[in-house]
Amino acid sequence: MITRYFPGRRSGVDYDVIPEAHLQATSFVAIDIEEGSAKVRQGGPRGPTDGDADAPGTAGLLIFDPPR
Repeated sequence: MITRYFPGRRSGVDYDVIPEAHLQATSFVAIDIEEGSAKVRQGGPRGPTDGDADAPGTAGLLIFDPPR
């Protein structure tokens, strides 16, 4: 996330190294998405950076096509 929102920042230089205790206390969970809902629009991106995949934050379109 740091790389996406703050390009060029480096661990140990621009921010503290993540303590091992924090890494050990972190869990990752996988979730299988079986269905979803969203707003739908027609046409291409409308925001000033929506078409730029390298823009900070969220950008572009998410296409959700669950298995049937």
